[in-house]
Amino acid sequence: MLSPPTLKLFPPKVNQFKFTYAAFNHKMTSRLNHILQLCSRHPRLILGTTISLGAAVYLANLKLKIEKTCRPITLSDLPSSSASRNFVEKARYPVPQPVGWAWGLERGLVSFLSPWSDPTIRLTSDRGEDDEREKTYWIPSFLALEVELPVELLSGYTCNDKTGGGESKEIFHLSQIFLRAFLDARSKGLETYLLDRDVPPLNFFEPGRRLFGREEGLGAFLLGTWFVTKERSKWLQGEKLPEGVAQMPVCESPSNTLNEIWEENDKEAAGAVMYWRVPAWTAAVRYRIPWRFMDGGFQEFMVERVDKRRARLVYVLVEVQGLYPNGVKERDFRKMSWLGYWGHAVYGRWLLWKTVKRLEKVWKPIASG
Repeated sequence: MLSPPTLKLFPPKVNQFKFTYAAFNHKMTSRLNHILQLCSRHPRLILGTTISLGAAVYLANLKLKIEKTCRPITLSDLPSSSASRNFVEKARYPVPQPVGWAWGLERGLVSFLSPWSDPTIRLTSDRGEDDEREKTYWIPSFLALEVELPVELLSGYTCNDKTGGGESKEIFHLSQIFLRAFLDARSKGLETYLLDRDVPPLNFFEPGRRLFGREEGLGAFLLGTWFVTKERSKWLQGEKLPEGVAQMPVCESPSNTLNEIWEENDKEAAGAVMYWRVPAWTAAVRYRIPWRFMDGGFQEFMVERVDKRRARLVYVLVEVQGLYPNGVKERDFRKMSWLGYWGHAVYGRWLLWKTVKRLEKVWKPIASG
């Protein structure tokens, strides 16, 4: 008698799938146990790795936000009334590229500068040209950043986080607010504890006033302010600094008196220029280090009106360096390394981004109240 056929609960493929899943589950369980054992044996290593990965993700996200907010621009993108733009362009001379070129500027052209002297004294050369002193300085690096913001963000700013400031929307007033917000944002950083010494509050904008840093050593001082509108203008003419200023600029100062004619395509703009000096560092020459460090420089803070509701904020950093460090006889065009320039650019973006966040932080309570 024939036996009845055997009933198979699972076809061969299902049985194979069950075997594969069981093997996979066993393998994953063993790996998970191995990871748990590793964590119990090396807790500090696991904690450090986790923190490092979290910090890397956070910094990468922050970098993207800063780059999106603070955009780098070229020299030709600056407003035509910019003192920094006129300062760099009027001092440019063509030179062979292997001789010298500046970070952030067009190659083949180098800006040569004269030492600082009283801007009210005019010097005349044999060619009959004014202000032709010996060029002993040059510009090794240049950085310009821009950000576009609502005018309300600037006009409502004050040093007090709870109440709004004056509601003036004049372009000159907006440029002063930009500088004040920049200094307020910078004062919250670590560099304040290292550099600043009893810096007085910025209640008025007077040439020669110390903005941050020290009286002797590394410090920043206000050179002057300017504005240009269709009705009236005030130009930066290399302001004569008052007596008693702790430090003078290292070289001739920026000026925008070349553009005193208002054109139809011009936009209302205003700015403030600060200067700083760096204590002499001769170790680079003495120990034949292939890089050099700046002797000083200028920063310009500009506001250009885009329309009635928006304004363009421009931050410019121009660094100056001596051509004859430690009394060498030939011009020395060595400058800071690319890594040093990159670090300065990152720091400049960070300061401008902090300024924008400072403006937004003060404006939000005002708008909600």
